[in-house]
Amino acid sequence: MQAYGLARLVNHFGWTWVGILSQEGDYGRLSSQIFKEEIVKAGVCVAFSEIIPAINSKIKIDQIVEVITRSSAKVIAILSVDVYASLFMEELATIDVTERLWLATEAPSVPNKNVVRAVHGTLGLVNHNGEMPGFEDFFFNLKPSWFPNDPYIKNFWDETFHCQWAQDPGNQSIVKSNKEITHTTCSGTENLRDVEVYSNINDLRVTYNVYKSTYAAAHALHNMLSCRPEEGPFVNGSCARIHDYKSWQVGLIRKKQQTDGLHSLGKDYRGCTYSLSV
Repeated sequence: MQAYGLARLVNHFGWTWVGILSQEGDYGRLSSQIFKEEIVKAGVCVAFSEIIPAINSKIKIDQIVEVITRSSAKVIAILSVDVYASLFMEELATIDVTERLWLATEAPSVPNKNVVRAVHGTLGLVNHNGEMPGFEDFFFNLKPSWFPNDPYIKNFWDETFHCQWAQDPGNQSIVKSNKEITHTTCSGTENLRDVEVYSNINDLRVTYNVYKSTYAAAHALHNMLSCRPEEGPFVNGSCARIHDYKSWQVGLIRKKQQTDGLHSLGKDYRGCTYSLSV
């Protein structure tokens, strides 16, 4: 979806000569493909297309920087999650690459002052954020003891509080045996409110869009269940068979919801939206 947003941005401002950087992997490959198709349809030319490596490689980064400096393209789209883009920008900051307008599918973080000059003026698309009723109480009262057999909760706790769980013979997967135990031992009573990244719970943008998408899917299934013969969205007004429906049928109903506008409990659940970050 963000790739479509960046393509619309390029077309809106009338830029016609654009470079593309995409992260290694499925996300970058698909985003790059969508972005190229959309801008080429509008008559935009692609100056270059390079891949940001998943594992930081100075040799590869230097090659990309050389392509950028040799190109006359002044607008460059970065189709990458923040962690890959930030590593690339850190390397870029050591070289005099200025007078470029950067477009990003994530609002880039600025890990140090040296990167500020490199990313100055970047336009980034970020997921829309918002309130999730009841989520704050649930999240801040969350304890690993609620889910004693769930390794993901314990791994989350480990990474968040930089602690190490004691060996559990009944569940070896929760222990990182190949990692030196240099952290304190997790007690399970640590307070998530003490973690700075969660100081504003309503700024969890990915979580918020998962929340909205879940509601949208639930409404689509509800509408499918409530469908009346001859009034359905399919051929001749037919309805899907609720006990044998196909995923594309749910998708079609979702699209209809986007067209008609779906409002429930005072909220808008029409899907993901994005904000422009400068």
